[in-house]
Order: sequence, then structure tokens, then C-alpha cells
Amino acid sequence: MSVEIDSDPWATLDELLGVDVAEPVDEGIGPVGFYGRCSTEDNQDPETSHGWQLGNAQKFVEPLGGRIVADYFDVG
Repeated sequence: MSVEIDSDPWATLDELLGVDVAEPVDEGIGPVGFYGRCSTEDNQDPETSHGWQLGNAQKFVEPLGGRIVADYFDVG
């Protein structure tokens, strides 16, 4: 099986895993805070984990009219 990687590797991963992006709605949910976490630096790369988690959060809140206004990330 071969997959063509487009300019957004997260979109490619979503396609491979069958993850669908939420559809837009008429009324927005407003501003939200993001909180992400990875177990330890020994087991996960914090930068990669943060990017993946934040990207997924944006895919769910932005179509609903939300926007991430605060970003908290914990390593531990």
C-alpha cells in the first residue's frame, strides 16, 4: 500500500485513520482554551505531540465557530 503525502502530513494521517473533520455550523461556540499533555520527554517528543494535539483540537473547534485563545501544554 502506498500513500501520497500531501503538503499537510496531519491531513494524510487523518485520511489513513479515517478521521473526519467536523462540519461548520451556523452559530459559533466562541473562544476556547487548549490543554495538551505528553507523558514524558523520554517516551514522546513534546514538540511533535503538542503540534499533533493542537492540530486535532483546531480541527474540531474551528468548524464550530470556535478559536483557541489560550494554549497550555504539560510534560510529565
